[in-house]
Amino acid sequence: MNSFKDRLKQIMSERKISQSELSRRTGIGRNSISDYLNGKYEAKQDKVFELAKALNVNEAWLMGFDISKNREIENSITSIYDKLTPP
Repeated sequence: MNSFKDRLKQIMSERKISQSELSRRTGIGRNSISDYLNGKYEAKQDKVFELAKALNVNEAWLMGFDISKNREIENSITSIYDKLTPP
């Protein structure tokens, strides 16, 4: 299982999002984001939610769990499932 800080670094790099930009998108202070990236401490659940939302990834993936990181896929599947009617 990858750590929170590793996943956060990875997705920020993939999305080409700076600490300042992530701070702007989430309302989380840049110093806190720096602390997360350096492993000084991990974000609390409400902050993980904001980070995941801003980065468009699954919160559990961001926390290090071995699941799909793509939030939009899960949203699409849920949307399609909700539209299905029983036979």
